[in-house]
Amino acid sequence: MPSTQAQWDGWLAKSAQLVADLAALDAAGKRDERNALIDANSAHCGALKEWLLTLSTGKCWVSEVRELYSYYDVEHFRPTKVAKALDACLRDGYWWLAFDCMNFRGCSNVGNRKKDGWFPPAQAAS
Repeated sequence: MPSTQAQWDGWLAKSAQLVADLAALDAAGKRDERNALIDANSAHCGALKEWLLTLSTGKCWVSEVRELYSYYDVEHFRPTKVAKALDACLRDGYWWLAFDCMNFRGCSNVGNRKKDGWFPPAQAAS
């Protein structure tokens, strides 16, 4: 986490601007550009990596193991560009959560790759 309130406020302001930019691209039907903006600003999310690892006591969010040999990533709990359902069909991701710190998790690179874009929504009971 940024070390001062001013730095944290700056991080939040940049996040809000990025989400506004994403919304404008989405409204214009520019999905590829929207997803490119997410990729181009991954360092903004990565700025919170140490904070996330402190919250998880150094454990991977996926495996709950303190992995000493892997590189850690900032993973999005809800995938931001594309999400896979139980039947493996693809749908648009949760792009509006791309810069929401509540959607971030500290994850070892193996767990991050295995999770991929799987995020099946709950099926309604029939």
